[in-house]
Amino acid sequence: MSAANTLAESGLHIAQNLSSQKAKIGISDIIKLIKKIILKLFDVFKIPTPRWLVPLLDLIDEIVDFLVSIGVLKMAHALSVRHQDYMAELTHMKRLQKATMLGNQAEEDEDEE
Repeated sequence: MSAANTLAESGLHIAQNLSSQKAKIGISDIIKLIKKIILKLFDVFKIPTPRWLVPLLDLIDEIVDFLVSIGVLKMAHALSVRHQDYMAELTHMKRLQKATMLGNQAEEDEDEE
């Protein structure tokens, strides 16, 4: 939430030069950040995430990456690697959350004894 101003400023800066590869990657990153914000809002407000939402957001990511990288094989590869890194980050985040929950449960069990 606190990154909204930075996100908007980055978007304005990128919009000034949409032909550069950095700008195209920036647009893709901004859309991925918006995706994270949407998912986090569901989590914060404890709204059950519809089963169709995550696949829809993933599809939007793929469409944006495709449109941004049309005709530039290196760009498509760079965006693919970035997406793989993003998915790895999500996997590690879930593992961390699970480990934290297990650690908290173990502490509660010790306190009860």
